[in-house]
Amino acid sequence: MNTALSVHRARSLNWPLMGFVAAHLAVLLPAVLLIPIFAARLPADAVKVESYSIVTDIVFVGIFLLRIALRRDDRAVYAVETALPLTLGYAGTGFFVIAGTVLINLDARTYQMVFQVPAGLAFTAFGLFLSFGVGRYLGSAASIRRLRREAASSQRIAWLTEVNADRSWRVAFGTVLGITYAILIVLCVLLPPGFPAVAALMAATLAAFVLAGQQASVFITDAGIRVSGRLLLGAPSWSLALAQVASAQAITAQPRTMLLSWDPGLCILRSGPALEVRSTTGRSYVVSLPEAHEAASVLDRLMEHRKQLQDVLRTTG
Repeated sequence: MNTALSVHRARSLNWPLMGFVAAHLAVLLPAVLLIPIFAARLPADAVKVESYSIVTDIVFVGIFLLRIALRRDDRAVYAVETALPLTLGYAGTGFFVIAGTVLINLDARTYQMVFQVPAGLAFTAFGLFLSFGVGRYLGSAASIRRLRREAASSQRIAWLTEVNADRSWRVAFGTVLGITYAILIVLCVLLPPGFPAVAALMAATLAAFVLAGQQASVFITDAGIRVSGRLLLGAPSWSLALAQVASAQAITAQPRTMLLSWDPGLCILRSGPALEVRSTTGRSYVVSLPEAHEAASVLDRLMEHRKQLQDVLRTTG
């Protein structure tokens, strides 16, 4: 049994929730203040974008608050792990729309929508990508924190561990993502009006993503297996109930397989051993795991125990 995760980490401050609060404030407050600050240097029609964006943000936040209120159970879990990531994505995108509007209309005679300018469109796409990525990262971190807390106070966790990306993942990830970023950077630099500072920000962000790497937590319980990845750009995560698991085995996998397929059922962060779990529908799920043989054995024992329990219930019933 792998129980390397410490109890005190599970009981630490709820930093994902604090991160959500800080991130929402970081995008909402500038969104409210940006256009009034530069109003004297903007065409008259540009001011309208602020009210449109803020109203849209309020509507989306209201919808998710209503969805939280209508849930009968696990409201806190749904709020932190699902609703807040989505509201941050929408709010962040709204901020980048306003910021892009300011950039392309600063000291301009006529107003242009941010989507009418290729560089502005690239800037907004980058903002959408980043905002939803940060939201998903914090939501995944909150989910992992909850599972750690459950592991510290419950006996249901049969096996758990964490896996970090290696150099092969960074090379493959940097190459695949670099193509997308290169297109956005070219649009921002070469097409009018040109945003060289934004292009530099994108390049720095790409470098930070590659250097930060990826991490995944693997939890195996009597209920099933869950893989939670953490990456700003949206990490592959998957879960299967024990009743949905048909087989489990150790295989050898390469990160480029995951990055080229974009299959959410593949969480391949290292070159080498990996756990492959096949569902009852025939679909394959993979996660890099140095202890793949051990994890497969744990799943086999849990499935065998479940089968024996079903046989007993069938006999007594």
